[in-house]
Amino acid sequence: MNGEIPVVATIAFGMGIDKANTKKGLSDDAKDIQTKGLQTGFEKMLEYCEKQRQESTHEVSDKMEKLMNHSDMIQGKRKKKRNNLDSRMEKEEAARLKLLFRTNSNVVSKRVE
Repeated sequence: MNGEIPVVATIAFGMGIDKANTKKGLSDDAKDIQTKGLQTGFEKMLEYCEKQRQESTHEVSDKMEKLMNHSDMIQGKRKKKRNNLDSRMEKEEAARLKLLFRTNSNVVSKRVE
């Protein structure tokens, strides 16, 4: 070859170069730069994932705490309702006993007279 490079271009395959030494390897500096870039990217990805994991566990713990406080509050309301119901039932029972006592005492007093 006399310094000219024959080039063949086709529609189907793009451009082809007919030269034996076209493939060239990366230099050591380029390999080092590429390695450092991959390492830095990997470290950043790990930092991001760790941050996301910490935030998600924090959010889960916050949600669990809110849920526990909410369930405690609901249980407190249930106890209060139960206590109100119990006191109302006790009052009704006391009213019935008073009424029963009055009617029985009236019956007894009528018998005595």
